Amino acid sequence: MRTRTVWILVGCFVSIPLLLVGIGAEWLFGLSQLLYKPARYRVATSVDVVDHGTMLRSAVNSDCWAFVSTRGIVRGVQKSRRGEDNHLVLGDGSILILPDLDPCRWVDAKPASGTSYRLEPAARRPLSLSPAQRVEEAPERLAGLRPGEAWRFDSTVDPTSVTIYALTGLFGHSEDGLEISSATISVVAGGRDHEVAFALEDRFPWFRDVPRERSSGDYRVYRELHHHGNFLGFRATVTQLVGGSRCPAHDPDAEGPIVIPAQSSCTFVNDCTRGHERLFCGKAIGWLAGAANGDFSELTFANADPSPAKVAVLYREPILMQAGAPGERAQGSLRWKPRVCLDNLCIEGDVASTGMPTWSQFYYPARNQLVTVWPLSFYAAGAFRRAGASH
Repeated sequence: MRTRTVWILVGCFVSIPLLLVGIGAEWLFGLSQLLYKPARYRVATSVDVVDHGTMLRSAVNSDCWAFVSTRGIVRGVQKSRRGEDNHLVLGDGSILILPDLDPCRWVDAKPASGTSYRLEPAARRPLSLSPAQRVEEAPERLAGLRPGEAWRFDSTVDPTSVTIYALTGLFGHSEDGLEISSATISVVAGGRDHEVAFALEDRFPWFRDVPRERSSGDYRVYRELHHHGNFLGFRATVTQLVGGSRCPAHDPDAEGPIVIPAQSSCTFVNDCTRGHERLFCGKAIGWLAGAANGDFSELTFANADPSPAKVAVLYREPILMQAGAPGERAQGSLRWKPRVCLDNLCIEGDVASTGMPTWSQFYYPARNQLVTVWPLSFYAAGAFRRAGASH
């Protein structure tokens, strides 16, 4: 009898902490929902792109996994995706990759098989139509296209540069002869994860040598391959100051540009609304893509017509190294620091203590516009998402 009592007490001492741990885990994470809440479905994404008047189409499949969490600290919809990125080989031999057309992140719950969604930038969605008009003029459901990027490598064999576009800017707007005319997501029945086909690496063979992680254990080889797939460049954003905000200028009617110190208060611009009169207010109106000279010692921008789509052009690091581009070199890598010229005003490049080039700010008093030139580094392995989280 005494032995039995002892075992009961031991069982209580063990089970009670385990029960408390289980209750705590359920409260924190909502783990019991994993037994009945996950949803899996397959999605086909079709994109039509006009390339200098020629219509091209990309169609790929993705397997989506969604988990709707109603308990725990993190609530909402968690998603992941396995599948190919939409991509098209263009007429000049370049390749356009659309990684941010991630189809699993547009739908908040498991959709019915056969349902179609047409992606459009939110500003173009016909929200004012009546239900009858929406059925007649837009038989598919509409999904607001979120901001993202599109990447165009200049060659499938051995690229030297990558052009970055704003994804929403390519819808209904031609840039470099490219325009996305439509994008549709359709929910299809069946399918398993391993049935998703991957063809992008076959079209882009050089990428096979670009490492995703330091898995080989040989840091020297990893570093060489990393720099083999690294692209460097600068992005220039154009901001229109509004609401009475201005940068200090000796002549407020001067066309400019003039250089504004990086720590000047007017360079910290907010998209202000009422009640923020003391803040510097502005609105981003586009990007300027720079052109490099032959030895990459100078990068030239012109603030004539900011692009809503073309964000930047970046150059592959081995090309910059071979050309003797100016910059700091550490561990075989390059911190590129060309002279930056904007409308015939040039400033010498510099490298900050972090090893990255510093950003520069220019001001046009008559237009009341700021142009900020930022350094960018683009690692090509991140351009190919075979499996990963959707946000």
